[in-house]
Amino acid sequence: MTKANALEETKKNEIAVINFEEDAGLGHENVSLADRQMPYINLLQALSPMLDEDDPSHIEGAKEGSIFITDSKTIVDGKEGIKIIPCRYKRHFCEWIPREQGGGLVAMHSPESPLIAKAHKVKDPANPKKTILQTPDGNTLVETAQFFVLAFYNNEWHWAVLNMSGTKWSAARELNTLSTTRKIPGTDKLLPTFAGVYNLTSFKDQNKTGQKYANFKVAFDKLVDDPVVYALAKEYYNISKNLTVLAAEDATESQEVNY
Repeated sequence: MTKANALEETKKNEIAVINFEEDAGLGHENVSLADRQMPYINLLQALSPMLDEDDPSHIEGAKEGSIFITDSKTIVDGKEGIKIIPCRYKRHFCEWIPREQGGGLVAMHSPESPLIAKAHKVKDPANPKKTILQTPDGNTLVETAQFFVLAFYNNEWHWAVLNMSGTKWSAARELNTLSTTRKIPGTDKLLPTFAGVYNLTSFKDQNKTGQKYANFKVAFDKLVDDPVVYALAKEYYNISKNLTVLAAEDATESQEVNY
């Protein structure tokens, strides 16, 4: 075999090497966070379809009080909980078509929207003991606390959205109180909201009539101590400033008792 033939034979036997790093990020130039499926952090209730073994939405291991991450179908035990870093907070009024009329989200309104001033309280047709905020068109307005958070699950940090309405407002106010009263050590300056890590767990709550349901519970854990995680949280803070994320209808919310 000649030298030329030997070289040609060697080339044929060589394994082609693909250099992904050389093309890192190509093709994603026009994909923003708004173009991706956003993970929502939900709380499962006793009648959530994920708990029903005969329901197509059933997830193995799901139980009342479990924390459910929508995009990855991740189930976390509520007592164990997850770590979150709140990056930005927004308050909305979500306008819903009544369930008996087919349901569905109409729009999200800011607290300053003229529609809010025109709305009035009426008795909930499904529960006369409860009042709801209704638009002139007969749709329901639900005041919602929306947190853009960094959430730790499946062994890594993820950008996610945590919506709290109804009875979950107690946890929302607690999280806002904890994050807006913590100061930079040795100063009188407030820490940025994304400087703190919090434990998000669940517990069995009950309303005035004794009916029980799962609710969120938050507690301060520590200050962020990883520069990479801090940078990721700050990036989400900046991105979420102009990001509008719809309040995806929570299939568990209808089972929550809101008195």
